[in-house]
Amino acid sequence: MSEIEVALQKIMGLADIYRDSKLIVSATNLLRSLLEAENSLSKSTIEFLRALGNSIEAFLALAHSAAESEYDVLIWLNANGIFDFDPSISNEIRSELAKKSLTNEDLEQVSEQTNSIVKENRYDDQDSIGLTSSEVDRLKDLALNPSTSTSQLSRLISLGNQDLNRTIASLEKTSEEDLRALAKSHEPSIEVALVSRGSLSNELFHIISASPTSYVRSHLARRKDLTMVQLASLSNDVAATVREALAEDRFLPEDIETKLAQDPAKSVRYSVIRSRRASSLAISTAFEYDRDDDRMLLMIVESENVDSEILSEASSHSDYAIRIRVARHPSSPKSALWRLALDGDESIRTAVSVHPKSDDEILRHLSKDFSPLVRRGVILNPLTPDDLILDLADDPIDWVKDSILERKNLSRDLKVALSLKNGTFEWRDL
Repeated sequence: MSEIEVALQKIMGLADIYRDSKLIVSATNLLRSLLEAENSLSKSTIEFLRALGNSIEAFLALAHSAAESEYDVLIWLNANGIFDFDPSISNEIRSELAKKSLTNEDLEQVSEQTNSIVKENRYDDQDSIGLTSSEVDRLKDLALNPSTSTSQLSRLISLGNQDLNRTIASLEKTSEEDLRALAKSHEPSIEVALVSRGSLSNELFHIISASPTSYVRSHLARRKDLTMVQLASLSNDVAATVREALAEDRFLPEDIETKLAQDPAKSVRYSVIRSRRASSLAISTAFEYDRDDDRMLLMIVESENVDSEILSEASSHSDYAIRIRVARHPSSPKSALWRLALDGDESIRTAVSVHPKSDDEILRHLSKDFSPLVRRGVILNPLTPDDLILDLADDPIDWVKDSILERKNLSRDLKVALSLKNGTFEWRDL
């Protein structure tokens, strides 16, 4: 077997380990090409191939204790001067190495530090070894390096530096075993980093949900991908802030939502209704539970799914803020609108005058209101019949009757009637 064939066999063995390495695949293809033209190779290239084969063999013997990623391979080979034999390959690989902040000295330092930690069996020790801020920054760069392997991340975790581990906790490539080890530390900043990950396994959820820090559990409760079982679990959390976070701006299963709507903590009940996504059942439950709470009622009458009976009852409330919201709510029933059409506040009657559910009877009543704003609202309401518009064309206040020009899609008959009415309106203006 020729030297090239030996080198090719060895580098293909390396390619089996690092199948995602474009450079190693390229090197394998290069060797195949060289094998076909072996007789025409220069002496320097033969020397390069021999050295490359020997170095790969030596590296593989050290792979599990030194480094295990593509760039670790390249760094090790570069440090041993292997790429000096062939400039055409050297330039490409050195260019790739230049893009990385990691050096061979970095790897040696990390290896020495992590090995000492592992030997002392201090993997679970949360006291950081003496790393300077610049060293931590370099190690964070190493963790963020796409070529850094999961086993290297494990060794970095064993250093026990919280800042570094927070970075590793956020990486998708960190192994599930390491993620669980980090979660069990119950260090709040690391737990928050874990909760913020794109995906969270059920095992991690259970570990973090047992965190002694309530704001971590609250952060967990705000995730939008929680399962039914996980939602149910957090709805029983001892901390009101966690149950409150669970109800924030989300659709909850009806049984969980109804339970939270009558939670012992008022802040939790507020959170259910404040999201404005609460179901009709949850809203009715909260209304019965907090019937005398004006703040709760104010949020209830702003909810999309509030029952018409609650709106009707709230229309007679003494608080203006509640009545005006009922007057503006698109689901307010006729009984509530009639009561509010008789309200002593001008702005409430005006809101009723433009309401999409105000019927002919209510609109005719409001067309005679002493407030010009209310009468103008009647004119602008698309449901106001033509004969009532024609009557309001005689309004004593110009800006009220002129609001007829703001209406859209006036019927031809109404335009004719208005243009003939004492010359008040010109046909061309209608």
